[in-house]
Amino acid sequence: MLCKAGSMRRKTERVKIICQICGKEFEDIPSNYDRKFCSWGCKVTAQIKSFEYVCVVCGKPFKIFERYNNGNGAKFCSQKCRSSQKIKKICKQCNKLFMVKPSQSSQNFCSRKCQVENGNVKRKRVCKYCGNVFMVDFPNDKHVFCSMVCTGKGRIKNEIHKISICTTCGKEFAHTVYDVGRYCSKKCYLSNNGVSGVELMLKDSLINLGFEHQLKYKIGHMDYGNEEKKIAVFVDGRFWHGKNDGEWEHTKMAPSIKRAKVRDVEQTAYLESCGWTVLRYWDDYVRANTDECLSDILKVVHDR
Repeated sequence: MLCKAGSMRRKTERVKIICQICGKEFEDIPSNYDRKFCSWGCKVTAQIKSFEYVCVVCGKPFKIFERYNNGNGAKFCSQKCRSSQKIKKICKQCNKLFMVKPSQSSQNFCSRKCQVENGNVKRKRVCKYCGNVFMVDFPNDKHVFCSMVCTGKGRIKNEIHKISICTTCGKEFAHTVYDVGRYCSKKCYLSNNGVSGVELMLKDSLINLGFEHQLKYKIGHMDYGNEEKKIAVFVDGRFWHGKNDGEWEHTKMAPSIKRAKVRDVEQTAYLESCGWTVLRYWDDYVRANTDECLSDILKVVHDR
């Protein structure tokens, strides 16, 4: 019975502990000797992380909780110290004195109303192309030309032009050196059926000799064909028909050019087997020696 009473007295014995936050002394049983705070409020305060800073205006130290400041450096201890660092400015419209933050030092108006009123005053500008004076509604307007016509003319660069022959209609037209120069108009571009401009250089002369342009036969069509004399004339592009292997072997069109070379051989063999005379010319040779090509064709026509 005495032992039981002694054990009960030991359980009710309490020890003194000092709170680590407020410094208040409190008692607790020995089993809770590792307790450090007198209340739940002090425990929560100890768990909240904060950062200490010094005010750049008054020099007073202050704390900022991490959840409010995200760990970034604070400069002012109060709104009063923050306002004391604002910059004085004069409104360009109403001449009123107003304050802005250092980050807003480029602000020139005290309010949106003054900004709009200032913008409604038109400003004079000189056209960059024609030199005429014109008005703009806002001072920040970036227009430098007085009209759309001057805008188009002012932005066109001085470009070098050259003369080419239209691939579809054979008409001469001027274009810049930056343009490929195959078609004189969009209509010719849409109506093109694979005829090259060099091919058209022979058209008038060969038609007078009895040739038909784009004559079709069993396995394809020939550029020019004379059914009476059985003469076929082909004008092959040096790139698309693979004249020089080094020009096309490593391009994306290599598979197509390989098929074109095989097709040329098959066409020639088929026509010769049917009793036709096949004449093939490279486009660069026709362009440089048009008269010689026509003389060769004329000679073959007379021999047949």
